[in-house]
Amino acid sequence: MSDYKVLAIAGIVCLVILAGLFAASEAALLALTRLRILQRANDKTTSTLVKLIDGRNHYLTTILVGNTIVLLTADSVATWAAIAYGVWRPVLSATIVMTIALLLFGEIIPKMVAVQDAGKWAPRLAPFLQAVYVMLRPVTWSIVAATGWAIKLFGGDPSSAGPYVTEDDIRTMVNVGEKQGALEEEEKEMIHSIFEFGDTVVREVMTPRTDMVCADVNDPVKEGVELVIREGYSKLPVFEENIDHVVGVVHDRELLLQVTRGQLDTPLRALMRPIKAIPENKKVDELLREMQSEKVSVAIVVDEYGGTAGLVTMEDLLEEIVGEIMDEYDAEEHDRPPDIKAVEPGQYVVDARMDIDDVNEQLGLHLPTEDFESIGGYTFGLFGRVPAPGERVIIDGGVELVVEKTAGRRLLSVRIKNAPSQDNAGAGAAASQSAPH
Repeated sequence: MSDYKVLAIAGIVCLVILAGLFAASEAALLALTRLRILQRANDKTTSTLVKLIDGRNHYLTTILVGNTIVLLTADSVATWAAIAYGVWRPVLSATIVMTIALLLFGEIIPKMVAVQDAGKWAPRLAPFLQAVYVMLRPVTWSIVAATGWAIKLFGGDPSSAGPYVTEDDIRTMVNVGEKQGALEEEEKEMIHSIFEFGDTVVREVMTPRTDMVCADVNDPVKEGVELVIREGYSKLPVFEENIDHVVGVVHDRELLLQVTRGQLDTPLRALMRPIKAIPENKKVDELLREMQSEKVSVAIVVDEYGGTAGLVTMEDLLEEIVGEIMDEYDAEEHDRPPDIKAVEPGQYVVDARMDIDDVNEQLGLHLPTEDFESIGGYTFGLFGRVPAPGERVIIDGGVELVVEKTAGRRLLSVRIKNAPSQDNAGAGAAASQSAPH
């Protein structure tokens, strides 16, 4: 065997190895994220990896140019070697052998190894990649410049870069982690709730004004204590003249302090603290930060006309992330019958506080959800006033809403008649009233 033939074989082997290094570098560079780099904050290779990420376009171009040169050279050398060895149909033979060798050892195997642990292989391949980058810099810069010009020509921005990890990426990882058993279902729901938290407005989480427990600012301490004990709340909003003018909040500990002093006739005005007022369309994540910085745990929600729309507490906001927070009073509430109770075929008694979306889903209805959150609010809207028990309204599709139970101005439950099956469409928004039975 002549020296030229030995050199040809050695050259082919070296070129295949180079192709493998380029393939591994490409796979590691594409799989490498800033998130993985941040996990190596104390690693001495961190700065090198950051340079790779920041110059990703230039390094990828270097890989493509270098790999193209290697592949063309390898094909030429293999063809020359096949001719020198007198192989039958040398071009075809060289093409077949080099295709198999390059696919296995120059592409598939290196990429599979590198992508499995990009954080491990990227630092090891960085010196090789940087050396090639220096050698091919004139060519690389020319190609990158031409590419940038072409991108601008089509209205793009070559300097723009998307986030290294998107919200959809994290959601997908969480869903996959839950399916594979790495996360519990509750943990998955909590993470999803955090993403949805920023899109939620106060109106969706507040206690509506019809369910608020308030006291007159001139009521004595003894009435405030009775109200707090009966309702089980630790904070009591106080109003002046009517509930649309909430002027402050009284804490239970201040009431108890007055009780221990025997000052039961002290007006609540003397104990109240200022209460924060917020619009009902405020984002809950903004409100949470404000309440934390201002060290307040309750706020009054006002509508567009300045009237009281409801009340929101720190607990309401946290429940949007962690789910229902139960205390001894909530336990009693939790033990009540379900929000929807079937009483007769096609008839259901629904808790007025239940979300319209849940009612639609469980009963196969199509009640509008744009203007109202609860079935009680929707029913109030249809009547335009406080309805009496037994009053009814018929909506599109023949579905009938009957006021089942009230408490003062509060609507407690609604009877829904002629509800369709889960597979059928339900009601619309138009309504016509009939006389109460």
